[in-house]
Amino acid sequence: MIIHKSTIRVGTTEGCFRMIMPTLMRQFKEMYNDYDIRGVIGNAEQMFRKYFSDKYPECVEEFRKGADIREFSDMPFCRSLPNLHCMQILDHLLEREGLR
Repeated sequence: MIIHKSTIRVGTTEGCFRMIMPTLMRQFKEMYNDYDIRGVIGNAEQMFRKYFSDKYPECVEEFRKGADIREFSDMPFCRSLPNLHCMQILDHLLEREGLR
């Protein structure tokens, strides 16, 4: 019987990949050996091109003026440590919009 492993891909920036991914990948493999985990390195521009292809690059200037967080609800995010102030702000915004 051949068992195929599923692969989970986690996208992040190069800096976060170097800091977070080695530990995350090791711990994940220890807990879920039936899955493979792969890191995918990207940046904001690449994500905008992919998820806002019909509006890119004009959307970047619009988002700088202010963006509705719901527009980003389909994008994958790698969350940072929960006690960081930026994560507390993001949590508050997501909860307020019912996206949590």
